[in-house]
Amino acid sequence: MQRLVMIIPKIGNAQLLPLEFSTNLTTGRKEQIGPFRCYERLHNESIISDGVASVTRQIDSLYRLKFLSIVISDKEVYRIDMQYDNRNAVTQSKIYMKHLGVSKVRVQNYSYDEDGQLVEMVGRDHWKFHYDVNGNMVTMQYMGNKIDIQHVTGDRIVSFGETPYVLDGRGFVIQRGEERLVYNTKRQLTRAFRVGRYDIDYYYDGRGRLSVRKDNVGNVTQFFYADTEQPFSVTHIYNNADGRTITLMYDDRNYPMFILLNKESFYIATDHTGSPLLVYDVYGDVVKEIHRGPYGHVLFDSNPNFYLPVDFQGGLLDPMTGLIHFGDRVYDSLVGQWMTPGWDDILKSLPNPKRFHLYRFNENDPVNVNHGLKNKLDLKEWIHYQGINLDTLDLAGHAVYNRGSQLSNCVDFEPLFIDLPTVPLISGLTCSVQQKLLRFAQLTSVQKSKVKREQLFDSALPKISTHNVPFGKGITVSNINGKAIVRASARAEIIRKDVFSAVFNNCHILDLHLTFHGLDVFYLVKDNTRRVGDDLNQLQRLGNSAVNTTVHESKQEEVDGLPPSSQPHQVDVRIHSHHAILNIRYGTSPEKERQRLLRHAKRQAVSKRWSQERDIISSNQRGPLKWSEREKEQILSTGQASGYRGEYFHDVSLYPELADDPSNVFFHKNNDRHRKR
Repeated sequence: MQRLVMIIPKIGNAQLLPLEFSTNLTTGRKEQIGPFRCYERLHNESIISDGVASVTRQIDSLYRLKFLSIVISDKEVYRIDMQYDNRNAVTQSKIYMKHLGVSKVRVQNYSYDEDGQLVEMVGRDHWKFHYDVNGNMVTMQYMGNKIDIQHVTGDRIVSFGETPYVLDGRGFVIQRGEERLVYNTKRQLTRAFRVGRYDIDYYYDGRGRLSVRKDNVGNVTQFFYADTEQPFSVTHIYNNADGRTITLMYDDRNYPMFILLNKESFYIATDHTGSPLLVYDVYGDVVKEIHRGPYGHVLFDSNPNFYLPVDFQGGLLDPMTGLIHFGDRVYDSLVGQWMTPGWDDILKSLPNPKRFHLYRFNENDPVNVNHGLKNKLDLKEWIHYQGINLDTLDLAGHAVYNRGSQLSNCVDFEPLFIDLPTVPLISGLTCSVQQKLLRFAQLTSVQKSKVKREQLFDSALPKISTHNVPFGKGITVSNINGKAIVRASARAEIIRKDVFSAVFNNCHILDLHLTFHGLDVFYLVKDNTRRVGDDLNQLQRLGNSAVNTTVHESKQEEVDGLPPSSQPHQVDVRIHSHHAILNIRYGTSPEKERQRLLRHAKRQAVSKRWSQERDIISSNQRGPLKWSEREKEQILSTGQASGYRGEYFHDVSLYPELADDPSNVFFHKNNDRHRKR
């Protein structure tokens, strides 16, 4: 098993402090983290110390934080006591601190509704929250001041009090008051600016981590991630303006605990979620105090000149925008939601309706993070909650034997309804060795069932859909070797079954799937026009309430040098259902129809791309393209700049779903080989 033993950082010509690490061979716990030593004094009490500061942490019988104490230079400067309810949720946190020789006590009490959403926090501040049935926060009350939050279809926020929010067609928040936001196609925030105030560019590495922040006054901040065991935790920060280098260290829970600013040492006190509250020097004096709302918005910062990049729950805070970066997503702590929809894990969220929300932060519970067992039958996870880290022990030899394999880390089963990729080829010897290693790593003598999953309530198919099926219940249309085959179950309507079988069976079905005004469009082809009349008679049997059928005499285009008059007659029949459009083209071949659709889709994509550039120029924004003043005038007056043509960035023959996507279009200048992207 490969474990991290040392980090030797070097930024430019500056050699930074080497950091050593060690792990207990029996329990897998950390024993050394840089200058800190980790001890287990009792079975439920541990100490982390570097000789100047000591952090004592005690847990209860369910491995929850009971209290945490920080002692610096032989004086206790910070302590937090926790209380929980029978649902494993935090009900009270009591913080003791010393500042300028004065002791302070801050008590915060939390209340939740039946869905586990935070509804009230009473303490130094008094907060109240109200949510609608979809889980959207509709009112926020702070110290008696009530703020209304409005949402539209799709749980998209449109206003926070008097501050308007604007979203684009992808559901990304692109404007927040006077602030404008720009994203790439990976939903990563690439630019945030406010005219006359600030202009910030963001850059990411190949793993989606924020790597560079560059502002309009010349500050360039670089973020480095040197810990291979916690690859998304920033360990070093470098700013070119003042040459300042920051080294961050985390405890065994991956909470920030120590910061080295050039050669000065500071200690970080966090709450139970890992959010920094206080920063102390080596004498135990407070150099920075941060006070936040329940959802992480900074209400008070005693020393904003002291830059602490790690903020709410370990995210990276931008001091100008107030937005918090978690990997490649951005979080708005003011409204308590993500700035971009989270489509990636939406299928995994189907078994838990509370998580079926694209913008909600931790199910509207910012107080309890990753608490409780995800699967009560997971023995490995239960052992982890007892303080033994099996991942670092690697009993099955995954990290050694399957080095570089993506499958080696797939210990937990994916939900059954998620389509899995094709099973990869594997040799018989490799399979045999893997099975023996897995049997050796089993923590029980009871053999797991080979036909039954431990996820007792896992469903084989998704049960949630916002749209109805396009053909009716029990009817499917499959693509078999390029031909449409209609199948129907016993519960399918007889008329629909007969009509769709007569119209669609054995016609060509294209592998091209586009959208039109939010509706899915499917394309089918018939070689000649003889069946147009018969098919229309069949479709009339469905009635206008079920589908709306329209007939279009197709306008011929010049293809392969042939004028339109010499081409065969073609007809389009479009079947409009409530949630889909089916287009049948008569009198052509599948390949010709596919090429025609791709040409049409490209014209649409290029037109949309020019419209985007015109909107950027008209709103005085700095877009990704550098146009001359003459070209800007042309785009505003005619909708495009002369001398440029739109081309695809990704080949649509390989990715046909990007055919009508304007983000897949770049502008190519006709008289040279330079690309404008």
